[in-house]
Amino acid sequence: MAGFGGKFESAKQDWETPLDLFDPINDEFNFTLDAAASKDNTKVKDSFFTEDDDGMVKDWGNNTVWLNPPYGAGKIAN
Repeated sequence: MAGFGGKFESAKQDWETPLDLFDPINDEFNFTLDAAASKDNTKVKDSFFTEDDDGMVKDWGNNTVWLNPPYGAGKIAN
């Protein structure tokens, strides 16, 4: 990916989606689950999965899911 060097690298895993980006999208879709969050950065306060929950293996049911996955040099699943 020429021209993208360094842009996909980060020691931090919990970058938060800004509300001014999330709110208009949520107004349209009315998300009911945040599948990759922490208690401090979740966008769906009543229903979210943390890193410890591992939202990628959980049943999302019939929820409308918001997902801004962690990225960077985090832990690797086996």
